[in-house]
Amino acid sequence: AAGMAMSGLPLTFVAKRPDGVEYRRAAVNDAGQGGRAWSLPLTAGAARGTWRVQVYADPKGKPAGETTFLVEDYVPERLNLVLTPRQESVAAGQPAEIDVQADYLYGAPGAELEISGEVTVKAAEGATVPGLKGWITGLEDEAFESVQADIEERGTTDAKGKVMMTVPIAEQTAPRPLEAKIVLRVGEAGGRATERSLTLPIRPSGPVLAAKKLFKDETLTEGANAEFDVVAVTPEGQKLNRAGATWVLNRIDKRYQWFQSDGRWAFEPIKSTRKMADGRVDLSANGAAKVAVPVEMGQYRLDIRAEGAAPVSVSFSVGWSGAGTETTPDLLETHLDKPAYRPGDTLKVKLNPR
Repeated sequence: AAGMAMSGLPLTFVAKRPDGVEYRRAAVNDAGQGGRAWSLPLTAGAARGTWRVQVYADPKGKPAGETTFLVEDYVPERLNLVLTPRQESVAAGQPAEIDVQADYLYGAPGAELEISGEVTVKAAEGATVPGLKGWITGLEDEAFESVQADIEERGTTDAKGKVMMTVPIAEQTAPRPLEAKIVLRVGEAGGRATERSLTLPIRPSGPVLAAKKLFKDETLTEGANAEFDVVAVTPEGQKLNRAGATWVLNRIDKRYQWFQSDGRWAFEPIKSTRKMADGRVDLSANGAAKVAVPVEMGQYRLDIRAEGAAPVSVSFSVGWSGAGTETTPDLLETHLDKPAYRPGDTLKVKLNPR
């Protein structure tokens, strides 16, 4: 119970078939530091299903540990399936056109095979507007629950193993960029299906604002300027003029609220924002406008809005803070002013207790 290795303790391994009948048992000796290994041979006619292995310190007592494994027939794939989209991205609410090529691995085309599948609309990382790789659109803090739907109209490959699938993508209203993951599978004559997938960005339904960080979070130190490029673009990526766009830099603080439910205590994170700076900027179709603002160590979010375009928010941190998650109240938020130090340097650390 203290986490120390127990050596020399006799252990009994018991394997049970899927029907619960004992298949084999063995006493396994300590191989050092309490570790053991056991090889369980299976016959060619071994029962298919979930097998269970239990380990006993006392064979008449309860098992000290157990695990399960599956015994199944394995049939290798016989088809090569290639999906080729006719467009690099899709418009909101418009179907995607996918060329499918199915061929048997021995060379013959996969003719007269049925195609089925499903499509999942989910939140995308980064902008889905063409030409804006590395930019951010939408509101980063807003959540979006994935929506999955079956492809109702099935297809059948022709004599050359080809078919063009029209995949409907339901239009979703969301404050952040979306993408569609399309899964298609081809059924063989024996019942096995070969499956492949691809993901297509979904272009927004109207003009959007896009922002790009001109820094890396871990390199931004206290007192430095956080700089951003900002543009307004059409769903196809063409830059627009937008005069008088407003920006607000908010500092993000996270606290935890405790509550009691059904006799149990639990907690939930509460985010609060405090405005640190604001301003206006004119966006031009000729190039990106710049926003620069001095910052201290901590967590921030830049919100940008303009008339006639969907807003954008960019979250970032100042100071080096490692990779700790923030899912519990007892984790202390810590920021350092540098990722590394030399002898004689002064380390500046900021602690933000919950």
